[in-house]
Amino acid sequence: MTKYVYFVADHSTTMCERPEGKSPEGNEMKNKAKKKAAHHENKEINIFITLSYIIFSYLLCWVPFHFVFDISAISPELVPEPIYTFTFWLTYFNSTLNPFLYAYSNKEFKQAFKKVVKCRWVRKCK
Repeated sequence: MTKYVYFVADHSTTMCERPEGKSPEGNEMKNKAKKKAAHHENKEINIFITLSYIIFSYLLCWVPFHFVFDISAISPELVPEPIYTFTFWLTYFNSTLNPFLYAYSNKEFKQAFKKVVKCRWVRKCK
């Protein structure tokens, strides 16, 4: 007895005959599922790494300012002006650092960033 199976690919439907005992869930489908799962896992790892860089840089740049700001709010004479100014500008440096961290850790962002920079450079030269 022959069973008919419908396959949908590229927005078209095709009817094919399938021999008895053969399942569409063979090795090929299992391999595709494994590859998809591995790709999903790699993507999650890359997102975790990117966010780790961003959070670490945020903490590195903002915690000193909050510490100095809290101390200066309690007793302003304990915090010298240069230290307060340095920690204040360190918070702005965090915003400058973020695009480079994204570019370093995220391949897609790196490619998009290069396109933007090249496009602006070409426009300036014309």
